[in-house]
Amino acid sequence: MQLRMEMAPLPGFFMGWMIRSKMSKNVGDLMEDLKYFAEMGKPHPKKTKSLQQWQKYKAKKAA
Repeated sequence: MQLRMEMAPLPGFFMGWMIRSKMSKNVGDLMEDLKYFAEMGKPHPKKTKSLQQWQKYKAKKAA
C-alpha cells in the first residue's frame, strides 16, 4: 500500500513534520487492524475497546 499526500503550502511548511509522523503511525495501526480483521473476521480488540469508550463519551456528552 502506498500513500501520497499533498499539503497546502502554508500549513505544510509549519506543521508538515508533525502531520507526516502522525499519518505514518495511523497507517501502521490501520494495516494492523485490517490484517486482524482479514484473519479473524472480527474487529481488533483495541478497536472494540476504543469504540466502546467513544460510545460512552458520546452518551455522556448527549446527556
